Amino acid sequence: MSRPVVLLAERNLELRRQLFAQLLCQGYEVIDSPHTVDVLRTLRGRRGVDLFILSASLDQPGDGVELMQLLRHCEHMPHVILTEERDAQEGALAAYEAGAAAYLTQPFSWQDVITSVQQLC
Repeated sequence: MSRPVVLLAERNLELRRQLFAQLLCQGYEVIDSPHTVDVLRTLRGRRGVDLFILSASLDQPGDGVELMQLLRHCEHMPHVILTEERDAQEGALAAYEAGAAAYLTQPFSWQDVITSVQQLC
């Protein structure tokens, strides 16, 4: 049985490392793509991503949401968990309108992340 594949596109290096380690420990295959261009390259070269964990602001404010809007037009759109560094109600609204399955604001617990991942994979 193959492991679910999670594409991790988190702007914050320390958070990205911690998420990467936590997901590996839970048995997921994790692809690290910390920038918008990396995400697009990964998607072009690989099929079968089950879930994205995507920063709302990868390279600049709002580009994570814009990337989600682009991805909605793909044949097989994986579920997306959007992370945000600050709690902003308009950010949550934009995330859900763009198609996010979950929206987590920092600081969040690892259990919140793992629970969301397990529900969506």
